[in-house]
Amino acid sequence: MVESRMKAFRMRAIAAVDNDWGIGRDGLLPWRLPGDLAFFKKQTMGSVVVMGRRTFESLSPGASPSPLPGRTNIVLTRDAGYAPDGVTVARSIGDLIGLVGGAGRLSPSASSASSGPRAGSPDACGVAADVYVCGGAEIYRLLMPYTETCLITRVDASFGADAFFPDLNAEVFTGPSGEKKRYVLASESAAVTENDLASGRAVTYRFCEYRATY
Repeated sequence: MVESRMKAFRMRAIAAVDNDWGIGRDGLLPWRLPGDLAFFKKQTMGSVVVMGRRTFESLSPGASPSPLPGRTNIVLTRDAGYAPDGVTVARSIGDLIGLVGGAGRLSPSASSASSGPRAGSPDACGVAADVYVCGGAEIYRLLMPYTETCLITRVDASFGADAFFPDLNAEVFTGPSGEKKRYVLASESAAVTENDLASGRAVTYRFCEYRATY
């Protein structure tokens, strides 16, 4: 049942990682790179984004959490009482697969002004919109069995992270049917250097795409 529903969508992970595959420190992103933020927005706009509760709440630190505009926001959490405005809550992986497998029932955040196909609905080619896994560390690892592509911004520095993305260069993963898979680097951009707005130092990074192989 899970596999048949998965045919209706494409699940991708999207993350920025440092040299240690670190993605966060003290619950926040350790860097702030305008080019990477623009890349994330461009890739995910009009699609479905999936994240854990802590990642969702980190989007608006110190304020009432609000969904990413122009995207269908799904929060994956076991907290039975969690029900923030503007998002769909999935209580389990099965719940999540059921939601995105029938994503035509979903719609973007009410705060969006998105144009084009409704997030999660079939596009002109009859293919459902991509589903992007956006963190945090536990959610990335939990959904790796269902993830076929990883869009990774490789930041050439170390930030003393305490939360990590799976090491795609070394780890072997188990798919939903028990199959073993690795990820291979399929493409890599030229290096980009810009000032990190969090630290003020110049940082170099590359946009990389990893694809699952069986």
